[in-house]
Amino acid sequence: SATIRGYLRQLLRRHRYEVLEAAEADTALRMLRDDPSIRLVLSDHDMPGKSGVVMVSEIRRFRSHEELAIIGVSGSQDPGMTARFIKAGADDYLNKPFNHEEFFCRVTRNIEFVENLRALSRAANEDPLTGLPNRRYFFENVLKQTRPFGVAMVDIDHFKAINDQFGHDIGDLALKLLADLLRAHFPGRHIARFGGEEFVILLQAEREQDMQPALETFREQVSQMVYPTAMGDLRFTLSVGVAAGQNDISALLKLADDRLYKAKQ
Repeated sequence: SATIRGYLRQLLRRHRYEVLEAAEADTALRMLRDDPSIRLVLSDHDMPGKSGVVMVSEIRRFRSHEELAIIGVSGSQDPGMTARFIKAGADDYLNKPFNHEEFFCRVTRNIEFVENLRALSRAANEDPLTGLPNRRYFFENVLKQTRPFGVAMVDIDHFKAINDQFGHDIGDLALKLLADLLRAHFPGRHIARFGGEEFVILLQAEREQDMQPALETFREQVSQMVYPTAMGDLRFTLSVGVAAGQNDISALLKLADDRLYKAKQ
């Protein structure tokens, strides 16, 4: 009801949460699909159209516990209501009426749970220096590919010389700069840091020739850039090895790595 929504909105805004409202399930589902930043859903059971339990079940088809916490709310005296919400995919349940302290304890606990799961996921799947996916996450996404693909292995030339001349902090800066450039030049592509100064890009392509123009343009642009630092102007160049034409990712990476080595020579 509008009254209960207004009451919950008032409580949440008191703790500086940004609040979105929906009077029924279909509107809420549409909002959740449109806004992936939503982290918490508070759902009553009794709504026009679909019940809260049905809505929770539908939410869990496209939003995981890692992405979103759900708290069921109901004034029902049915002792099985808690179980129905939890079995449908809710993380917690509040029986109306509830006091303010219990409400905020439940909200805070569930928000922290989602944030902790997201932090664990980032630690498992992201390179901590560049924020790019790591080797493990890259291979997981390769397995999901259904269209022909190729790989490009990108490596900073003479990276040890950068560390020796400028120091490791500037060496780290070069890696972060390259990661940002890769994101900007290849939006929507799977890019990963494999380790050291080596990065990999997954591209939809059937032949190496389809990949080379974009990669060559990128390589040339990077070679012309200058990055002022406290230790002097930083410049670096890249070498790239590409491979396409088969679905065996290990064979593609081996071939791309061999070609990267030849490019460096």
